[in-house]
Amino acid sequence: MSRVPRDVLWRRLSAAGVAQGDPPPDDATASPWYIRTMLGIAGWIGALFLLAFVGAALASVFDSAGASLVVGALCCGAAYLIFSKLGRNDVAVQFGLAVSLAGQVMMIFGIGETLERSAEGVPFLLAIAILEAVLAFVLDNYVHRVLCTIGATVALGLAMRQMGLGPVFPAALAAALAAVWLNEHQFGARGPMWRALGNGLAIGLLVSGFSFWESLMGPTAVVMPWTLWARGLLIGAVLLYVVQQLLAQHDTGPSSRVGVAALGAAAAFAIATYTASGVIASLIVMLLGFSRGNRTMFGLGVAALLGYLSYFYYTLQATLLTKSIVLMASGAVLIAVWVVMRAMFGDAPAKETAHA
Repeated sequence: MSRVPRDVLWRRLSAAGVAQGDPPPDDATASPWYIRTMLGIAGWIGALFLLAFVGAALASVFDSAGASLVVGALCCGAAYLIFSKLGRNDVAVQFGLAVSLAGQVMMIFGIGETLERSAEGVPFLLAIAILEAVLAFVLDNYVHRVLCTIGATVALGLAMRQMGLGPVFPAALAAALAAVWLNEHQFGARGPMWRALGNGLAIGLLVSGFSFWESLMGPTAVVMPWTLWARGLLIGAVLLYVVQQLLAQHDTGPSSRVGVAALGAAAAFAIATYTASGVIASLIVMLLGFSRGNRTMFGLGVAALLGYLSYFYYTLQATLLTKSIVLMASGAVLIAVWVVMRAMFGDAPAKETAHA
């Protein structure tokens, strides 16, 4: 997962026929990270003061749903212009991000007032999900796209929970995440956009593995019985699909020794963690992050896995005896898989001595 130098990467792309001509010039005007951080903080401070002043002057906007929607849309439009015209100015970008978030708050308030009879219900949540998804595609800023994608996934997950389909949402989100990252080679010029959306989906998937955030919306509708047993089955199927696709991308068939071992280990892991979909979701994020050299995603997957195991152990949804048995059984299955794979492939080959 080491970073490849720019010149080496460009030579590889040229040799593969993907790129041609001279390499793009280095961005010599980019500021160091600490300068960008200070400028970002300054941009947020200025934006918050300005928005507080404007908010005090336009307090009457929140008295009307139509006015909230119009002013919110204007704020998002202003953020679009800032991102497209001043995208290389750190202060302007942070200001645009604050303006967009303020506009989204106004628009969500307007939607809630318009759908007052179904506020906090399915139509309201679906409207928020659609709004966030549209903004994630339209506004060209990495952080903004990640935040809007997370907002869309949370709103959609809560809507499915209200419809009684909450248990199957992690599997659907995992399938969308896999569809994005397994086709990274097709991103092309729109790579930055799809990577931001993919990282947002990864964070949304990891958040969906925890159940505490669902309580924010109060009692849910009656859960459909089939979704309870289908939750682990569906997200386990997504894990097997991801492993199979990664094997195919490395020209390894599912019937080969490596393919059988990898798919068998994934199936054993999915069975052992059948009732803990968050663990499977974390593994999916780790696999996709590692296979794509995405350190951010891989680190998020590792942190989420440790966090979910701690949350699963200390939550009060089951007795400590039950949780201990589940963790012990999972560990035994993983050790058994390690023993089988070692018997099939032997010890890892020793590192060869480098020659001059």
